[in-house]
Amino acid sequence: MEKSIKDDVIKIAKEIHQRIRKHGAFATVSESTKASQQITSEWQNTCIEKLGNGNRFCKEQMVDDCSGEKIDLLDTKEKIAYEMKVSGNNPHHEFYKDVMKVIMYNENHKEGKIGKLVFLSEKIGISNLKTRINYGKDSKFLNMLKVKHCIDIELVVIP
Repeated sequence: MEKSIKDDVIKIAKEIHQRIRKHGAFATVSESTKASQQITSEWQNTCIEKLGNGNRFCKEQMVDDCSGEKIDLLDTKEKIAYEMKVSGNNPHHEFYKDVMKVIMYNENHKEGKIGKLVFLSEKIGISNLKTRINYGKDSKFLNMLKVKHCIDIELVVIP
């Protein structure tokens, strides 16, 4: 089976997360926040540099002209939005916001709508989120996103 560029984006995220995030090593919320920002920024920049093929990837893609909401990383060729919640704590807050960002992006971009949201977080966060949204089962939420908004969701564990 051929490896996709999505696999490369995820691999880069995992490698950077594992290298920078030191579980329990941050003494303050500020240190943890700085590390999260560093992981996200380095992941975005590495994907653009190594996988970019010109203008393929956009980081901090605005969803519209007025809200200020941004998508972490957008693959403009495959129409995949990538969002990372570095910490596994309370992933649902970020996840639902990210779903809304994709919906709003699609409402404001009639051409080239996003068809998939890949949400990355630590194992505990993804596990909790999967339970919360009934992921992989008969999820009315995921079905509604697919049928009404043509958006698939993929939840990915980063170490």
